Amino acid sequence: MGIIKIRANKPTPDSKIGIKYLSDGMEMTITGIFDDSIFASTGLKVGHEVVRINESSVYGKTRNWILNKLASIADEVELDVKVHEDTKNCIQIRATKPFPDSKLGINFVAGEESVVITGIMQDSIFSSTRLKVGHEIFLINGTPVDGIGREWVRAMLSSIPDTIIFDVKNTWTASVKLITVGKEVPSEYVLDASRTEVPLFFVGHGIPIDEWERIYDAIDGDLVPAIGESRHIDDAARKTVARYWEIQMSRSTLNDRPAKDPREAEMFKMSQTATTMVNTCTLVATNVLSYVSSIVAPYSVRCELDLEEYELKKYSYKNQKKAFKAKRVNGIKFIPVVQRVIPDAMVLPLDMAELVL
Repeated sequence: MGIIKIRANKPTPDSKIGIKYLSDGMEMTITGIFDDSIFASTGLKVGHEVVRINESSVYGKTRNWILNKLASIADEVELDVKVHEDTKNCIQIRATKPFPDSKLGINFVAGEESVVITGIMQDSIFSSTRLKVGHEIFLINGTPVDGIGREWVRAMLSSIPDTIIFDVKNTWTASVKLITVGKEVPSEYVLDASRTEVPLFFVGHGIPIDEWERIYDAIDGDLVPAIGESRHIDDAARKTVARYWEIQMSRSTLNDRPAKDPREAEMFKMSQTATTMVNTCTLVATNVLSYVSSIVAPYSVRCELDLEEYELKKYSYKNQKKAFKAKRVNGIKFIPVVQRVIPDAMVLPLDMAELVL
């Protein structure tokens, strides 16, 4: 869980906030956001748990206290919201049933952590929304869907009488992670995926296992080693530079410092090698990206490099006001290109997807 701040301004001191919420005396949970709400264009979502309003905790407060607090604020309303890490970067997509028993017209598969859209019918209530094949759903009307099974999801969707709200993740990333093997064995970088199991994102786009194996082999065979070598030498260079400056700063005067320190040559060589390896990794990543893009393009998926931001050590504590940030390749991100609508007559195999009837 994490806490984010979401702010919105009242046009006038007596303006309405335009939200619905529940309060059980401990937490304030957002249950609705009106179209004309001051939070309509912010990151506030149904299901968000508010822990503070303008720095005042809502813990133990009554519904009337919350109502009066919101009404008493004259201009900016600031909500401290508790969000699940998986949904921090999600978007909300909503559609309303014409009737309580209306069909949704979508296909999906239910995994351990999410529900993935595999098809959208032409007459679906979501056909004119931003919902796309391949979208991962983490929340339905504020309720987590991890590990609940598709029958439960189907029953839940059928039981909602009006507006259905999906918290969806728009991308899937084949990322590289560091694992520690043991004290005697160096840590190594591996691809955070399995060659024998097609990710649900790709299942949703109809990408078969043989195509996934080609994607996996390109990333695991070329990109992962390049990232691993680059990271290892970069870490070693950072330690060498840090050790050099630590020794230099420990000398009491300039006279204590040798005219030619062998550690200085080592530091520059390591830094140059690290820079070269980073550039090499970027070239390898670009080639792998081009190859993988040619595989997934026919399935309405595009790719881009997944970049990780990190902070560089300051070169001068006196003259440098803030630390610079750099980016390095961390994997490949896959993104749906367009909404894929399937004809009503098309029937998907039940072992791949469940049609919400």
